[in-house]
Amino acid sequence: MATELLRFRRDGQLLLVDGYAIRPLLVRRGGHEVEALLAEVDRTRDVPAVLAAGVEAGLLRALLNHGIIVDAMQPRPPGRRRRPGDLQQSRGMSLYLLLAQDCNLGCVYCLNGESTYHRADAPRMSEEIALRAVEMCFERMRPGGMLQIVLFGGEPLLNWPLAKAVMDQVEADLGPKYPDRAVHFHLTSNLAKLPSDLLERIERHKMTVLCDIDGPPELHDKTRPFRDGRGSCARITANVRRLVGAGVQVALRATVTSRNVDRMVDIARYHKEIGGSSTAMVAVNAVNSDEQMLGADLLPDPERFAQGLCDILDESGWPIERIFPFNMMQGRIRPGARSTIACGAPHGNTPVVDTNGDIYACIYLVGMPAYRTGNVFDPAGFPDRDVVEHMTEVLHVDNLPECRDCSYRYVCVGGCPVGHLLVTGSRDAGEYARAYHKDMRCRTTQTVVEEILWRVAERASAQAAGDPQPQPALCG
Repeated sequence: MATELLRFRRDGQLLLVDGYAIRPLLVRRGGHEVEALLAEVDRTRDVPAVLAAGVEAGLLRALLNHGIIVDAMQPRPPGRRRRPGDLQQSRGMSLYLLLAQDCNLGCVYCLNGESTYHRADAPRMSEEIALRAVEMCFERMRPGGMLQIVLFGGEPLLNWPLAKAVMDQVEADLGPKYPDRAVHFHLTSNLAKLPSDLLERIERHKMTVLCDIDGPPELHDKTRPFRDGRGSCARITANVRRLVGAGVQVALRATVTSRNVDRMVDIARYHKEIGGSSTAMVAVNAVNSDEQMLGADLLPDPERFAQGLCDILDESGWPIERIFPFNMMQGRIRPGARSTIACGAPHGNTPVVDTNGDIYACIYLVGMPAYRTGNVFDPAGFPDRDVVEHMTEVLHVDNLPECRDCSYRYVCVGGCPVGHLLVTGSRDAGEYARAYHKDMRCRTTQTVVEEILWRVAERASAQAAGDPQPQPALCG
């Protein structure tokens, strides 16, 4: 029997999924008999003998085809493993430019540490550094690839002139210089400040926009006020409505803490009400870039967070394709999709460039020497192979002690690497932070994966039964 077997029961039905092959099998009737058969196969490890005992050949064939029963003599190949730092093998990169490392908000859970982000000095990026970073990425990408330039901070709109200069140079010079590489601009902003020509730039460059709103004013203003303590929700909401009214798609995201975890449906509804193109629920990270742990009183209960996700799916009116993390996890739930690391950071595919031109593997790791992967003034040295190889080895899901025996591991892929690097791997992390990191990752993954798999199986079953209007299967 498959060692990564996932079993789910609902309304008298049985859903079996091999977490390695990911080909769900829905058993509408006779689930107890199927489980008895699996128990016998597991006990005897002799499929021919079980078949000789009178098991229906069609059932056995289905179990084999879906990877529920496997040939123990044929070892399974490991998950896809890219050579660390080999960006020429990448079809896409996401370049994060920290245009400004200060911010006009005073979020209670800010990921930007005072020391690593030098927030008191309010540093701003220069045009030279920004353009060197863009060209470095263009040069390292393979022809036909896509470079996403993420205007990031702090708050990037505090350095809006530089953002426009980068767009102009890419349009006039760098784009034509690399015609076989596509480019896309993305803005992650709190939208508390709205430059007069922002809308024109968004339309001209077909930019995508992401904004954080932690819910209606009574929720948002408790966690994302202006630096002087004034509420920011009214102004941000008005600016979102203005962009949406002009035809801009603004994706909205909420950081979920103990202060809003019980109102996740209200948050999702508020995102829809003000015109968001999608809604995202992200549990607050337990650590910032200075490696300081948040207080336990801010961390949401993982069980309540997972239940909130299910409630959003059932009650908010958002389709599953527009709810994060459901839409992200859908991409991993398809036959043969076996990743071994949760994101591109350990491969050098998400370079984050600070105002000094230093490059880090992730937005959460800025300012940490251990995760500095280079500098834009030394493109030949990027990415630092020692750093990316270390991250790749540490974060490979088969190497994580708490993950290597988990049946979900090739779907979950260990969750966000930051927790492993800065919480599990930190001597300063308290037990509450370690428990939160593990419980939130595992509970969220199990909840989201189960919901998606039921939908995959039910849609596929409807298609097989000749439903006159079947929905498209999510896993192909």
